[in-house]
Amino acid sequence: MKRIAAVASFSLVMLALYSAFCGRLFPYSPVTPGFQSRTVGRAVVYHRGHCGLERLDRLDELMAQVERFHDLGFRRPVGIYLCGSDDEYRRYTGTGARFVAFPRYGRLFVSRRAWEDARRGDIDLDIYLRHELSHSLIYQQMGVLRALRLPRWLLEGVAMAGAGQVGTGIYPSKDEVFALIRQGYFFHPDDYGTVIDSRSERTHAFPLENSIAFIYSEFGCIVGDLISRYGNDRFHRYLRGMIRGGEQGEVFRETYGTGFEEYLALFLAEARR
Repeated sequence: MKRIAAVASFSLVMLALYSAFCGRLFPYSPVTPGFQSRTVGRAVVYHRGHCGLERLDRLDELMAQVERFHDLGFRRPVGIYLCGSDDEYRRYTGTGARFVAFPRYGRLFVSRRAWEDARRGDIDLDIYLRHELSHSLIYQQMGVLRALRLPRWLLEGVAMAGAGQVGTGIYPSKDEVFALIRQGYFFHPDDYGTVIDSRSERTHAFPLENSIAFIYSEFGCIVGDLISRYGNDRFHRYLRGMIRGGEQGEVFRETYGTGFEEYLALFLAEARR
């Protein structure tokens, strides 16, 4: 039994080490084996000998833009990891999305596909980086558990609005979002859940061909509407209240003097005009 227990313990340790160095725990690992590093202002870029790193020379300016939109500051340098292959990216992140940021440290991972798409001009790298830096900034304000409870619609809506991503690339413009709402398409923000309760089945069931692009643009329009309707100061107060771990309904009513559902009714009424 002692031998079995020792083997089991050794296996668990090895599994944890593998995960920290080569797997899903790597985004929280204190070491970066095999990566070269380059400091760009307040960011550190980790890469596998990538060419074209001058594309990231504006990182500090992008971070400042994100800070101004959120009225928050980065608490530590942002680690940006350019993965050498999409297989490596999936092994570290567990996602097929082009980019992903992780709670607590706000480390940002860039897939090889995204890097090549930006090189060819298929995507605007600055816009996507501002989107992910929004996630990084918010994650740096809170612990992991609080980040896991943050409504995903807010996380994505702030990133879309702050990056100016609505109406770019695959993402519908505000006019296109409103036109689709008039046709009966609307994805309720609460149905997007949280990081630990993603409710992905509701996203997959949404009856549009590129549902995620519509949903993200819709959330960006909601955040933009909150800002234009009630002002930046109130939105920043609402965002800070959510970052501190408040319950959405309570924080929204305290900030805006109305319930979230009542506000959504106003948003939809404007969209359907």
